Amino acid sequence: MLDWIGTQILALMTLSNCLTAVGQLTEARIVGEDATAALRLRFGNDHPFTLAASTNLATVMRLLIQHPAARELDEQSLAGFRRRLGDDHLYTFCATMNLANDFAVSGDAPAARTLSEHALAGLARIFGEEHPQTVSCRQNYVLDLAATGDTEMAHNLRQETLSQFRRVYGPHHPETRSMEAGRRSSIEIEPPNW
Repeated sequence: MLDWIGTQILALMTLSNCLTAVGQLTEARIVGEDATAALRLRFGNDHPFTLAASTNLATVMRLLIQHPAARELDEQSLAGFRRRLGDDHLYTFCATMNLANDFAVSGDAPAARTLSEHALAGLARIFGEEHPQTVSCRQNYVLDLAATGDTEMAHNLRQETLSQFRRVYGPHHPETRSMEAGRRSSIEIEPPNW
């Protein structure tokens, strides 16, 4: 059970995620940095809460076009999740998907594809094929297939994935619009309700 201070720090992490969702990226970065620093002080560098806040902060940094900083945070978070939680944990797959985004924006499509494929397999195993996180990861995998020249497979999987987006999210949801526009998706890790 978390004490009051720990709960307040996790609330900052959630606030940063909410600010990201509504496009207030500068504010999200500031709050995310504060939450990550406070979690490091409270729980240490390798605690899953700290790692989650760090990978969420990396998402904001990537959206602010601060790619090297985002990739460094994602690499550290993924390594930490693997050490603390293992290779088959949900948070590890989320961090893997986010690191794939870093490789994609830096132009390393083969590395992005490998990571996206691994994250997709794990998320599908944990949640099933129609879960929103699985479908979002499949969106990225489709983009990675196309970027590595596997255009026929990408086209076919894109049509299937777009149908899933419309079923899972609805036709007007921002994630559906993102898929239609060919944008990558990130997964922010929400703190557990303890």
